Amino acid sequence: MSWGYKILVAYLLFFIMIISFLYIASKQTNELLETNYYEKEIQFQKILNGVENLNQLEAKIELKISNTNLEINFPESGIKDQPLIHLEFIKMSDQSKDFNIDIKADDKGRIILPATKFSKGFYRLQMKWESQGKPYVYRDQFKFLEA
Repeated sequence: MSWGYKILVAYLLFFIMIISFLYIASKQTNELLETNYYEKEIQFQKILNGVENLNQLEAKIELKISNTNLEINFPESGIKDQPLIHLEFIKMSDQSKDFNIDIKADDKGRIILPATKFSKGFYRLQMKWESQGKPYVYRDQFKFLEA
């Protein structure tokens, strides 16, 4: 085989490689984690203040994950006046599984959510509430093993 055929084969292999990369790239999903990221960036200082207020509490928030439910335990000093708590659950791998809930904790400072609301995988949790005039923000990541 002469060098002309070798160059032609090299060009054909390069062309096939580029076409296969384009095909693979066209099958990828590129979802943004947040659709309104600019507006949320403006609210970032409020989030920092809320995280700082939460860090000043003596007790910490606990997440308990089981096969039947997700239990969130709040410190009493952070929810004395029974505030409405906004929970955002963001599924890391599938934007269609994201959901938000506005809920109050029970008398013991707990929120219990059934496992049927979640699918298997990683979630990012962000909670926002205001108690006694102070904003609070809690962020965490967790993994549901079974749904």
